[in-house]
Amino acid sequence: MADYIYPDIGRPGLANSLLPLGRAVVLSHRTGVPLLAPQWARFRIGPYLRGERDKRDYWRFMRADPSDVRGLLRLAVLAASKRTPETNALDELARTGGLTSGGTVVVSGLGEYFIPLRGHGALLRASFTRRVTDDALTAAKPGQGTFIAAHVRRGDFTLNPSHVTPLEWFVDRIQAMRSVVGANTPVYVVSDGDRDDLALLLALPGVERWTGRSAPDEMLLLSDARVVIGSGSSTFSMLGAFLGDVPLIMPPRGNLQAGVYGDASMEAESALGSALPESIVKTLGMKC
Repeated sequence: MADYIYPDIGRPGLANSLLPLGRAVVLSHRTGVPLLAPQWARFRIGPYLRGERDKRDYWRFMRADPSDVRGLLRLAVLAASKRTPETNALDELARTGGLTSGGTVVVSGLGEYFIPLRGHGALLRASFTRRVTDDALTAAKPGQGTFIAAHVRRGDFTLNPSHVTPLEWFVDRIQAMRSVVGANTPVYVVSDGDRDDLALLLALPGVERWTGRSAPDEMLLLSDARVVIGSGSSTFSMLGAFLGDVPLIMPPRGNLQAGVYGDASMEAESALGSALPESIVKTLGMKC
């Protein structure tokens, strides 16, 4: 049997770091092989050079799960243990029903995005929550399922205008969503943009920016919403919804790979000026 599983999270943003970590958590859960703590202390110069609000200093907000292997043992394993790629380990698991080879299975990269995580949302939310430091969380949050969350991604997305979801789309989809869940439903906006960037959105009645104490805090806010209105191609939007099993709408061509849930009743693309997808409307009616 493999001795350990190591999530090599690399240097991307929070959500893209959590995807390989999530696969490692699921693999550890399936096989009983212990997890080596991921390395959060990685300096990312890009956010500083671009003047982004989120500097991605995740070591300030993230910690090891109490069940992770840490300290000198972790360092010794990483220094000396034979390493096996995740794909080889999964092939072995499919053939033999276990991880029969020794050494450390290394899980890295985006893989198949959310496909390997489906069906494990509760497990991954619990794991993620244990890994967020106490001082990274806001004590008072809106009640779970009582609000609409809009994630307006800016930051490095502004380097390529085609990646930026227009504010007009968010305004239109908020109005359409309120026609289904209630005109007075509060809307909380999570964004790495400046307030001036969000002026059109924040001018709507009952819409306000929610600034958490950290990126993990803001992701957990998304997971507590009744529905998430997400930015195109943003894994942060997607993972925030996924961790709470929350319905998600995205702009056209906004989803990655085969989507988040692989279920039209939980996720859909929705164009400016269109009626909301009936599958999402039905789901929201069931969640009333």
